[in-house]
Amino acid sequence: MNNPLRWSILRDSRFYLVFWILWFCVLWSLSSTPLNGPQLPPTIPIDKALHWGYYGIGGALSTFYFLARERSHSLPSKYVEFLLLLGLGTGILDEWHQSWYEFRSGNDFGDLIADIIGTYCGIKSAPFVWKFIRSKQTGEERD
Repeated sequence: MNNPLRWSILRDSRFYLVFWILWFCVLWSLSSTPLNGPQLPPTIPIDKALHWGYYGIGGALSTFYFLARERSHSLPSKYVEFLLLLGLGTGILDEWHQSWYEFRSGNDFGDLIADIIGTYCGIKSAPFVWKFIRSKQTGEERD
């Protein structure tokens, strides 16, 4: 027996807005804490990969918000531009926030580039995931 509420919540744009806000709160918290763990040599850019991945999630969540709001399978270019600016603004704020802590290295231009690339990848990959989510919703509605 299928539970119709299981997928129906994914149609509500507020669901994604709440998760984006949670994503931002976790980002703010992580930016305020010291880095625990082994320090890698600068030739291993694991830090940039983490920025790319985390901002990719943020880009996807913000894209899901607009896809749910517009009830569409594709994102108009005006939203793509806005979401890239949102990612850039969030990255700048994050780097500035890190600069206030002596155990963090804020204002790293490389991190900001990784943030923007991650945001862009999240924005561009989200519609494919969205189509899968929508197919699950319509599949369960037919049952």
